[in-house]
Amino acid sequence: PPSYERTYELLEVLKRLDFLESLPVNKVQEFVSIVSESRFGKGTHILRKGDPGDHFYIIRSGNVSIQNEELVERKILGAYEYFGEVALLSEVPRTADVVAETEVRVYMIQKDQFLSFIYGTRFEKTLRRLVANRSSETWNLMASSPFLQKLTTYQKTWLESILTPRDPAWRGCQLSVSVP
Repeated sequence: PPSYERTYELLEVLKRLDFLESLPVNKVQEFVSIVSESRFGKGTHILRKGDPGDHFYIIRSGNVSIQNEELVERKILGAYEYFGEVALLSEVPRTADVVAETEVRVYMIQKDQFLSFIYGTRFEKTLRRLVANRSSETWNLMASSPFLQKLTTYQKTWLESILTPRDPAWRGCQLSVSVP
C-alpha cells in the first residue's frame, strides 16, 4: 500500500470523532505521529481490571465489551468509539475488563503522549467531565430507562459527558444536563 494510506485512515477516524472535529492542523499532525495500531483476536482481553493505565484506545473496526460486575447491561463499543480514558485521567488502575467481541483493530496512544495531546483542548474538558460523571449507577439508570435504553453506547457515553451532578455526594439519578 502507498505510504500515505495510514495517514488517510487516521484522518478518517479523526473526522468521525466529534470531539476532535475542530483540531488545528498542528494537532492533526501530532495525532498522526503518536498513534500506533494493534489488532486483537475475538475473545482476547485487551485490558484487565486492576492493571495500570498506559494507553488510550480508539476502535478502528470490530467490537469490544466493557465487563464490570456492577453494570446491569454490558457496554458494547464499536468503530470510532474509545476506551481507557478513566485510568489515564484519574491516575487509578483500570476499572473494568475490555474484551474483543470480534476481531478488533484499534489505534493506541501512549499515556504521556495522550495527556500532552489533549492538554488545554475541548476534548480534555469533555473527558474530565465524563470521568467525573461516569459511574455504574448512571449507566444502570440509562440501561433501565425505556427511553434511554434505545440509545447507542456512543450516545449514552456522550450523554454521560454532559451530565453534571447536582450534589457531588449523591451520584446516579440526581443529575442535570449542562451543554458545553
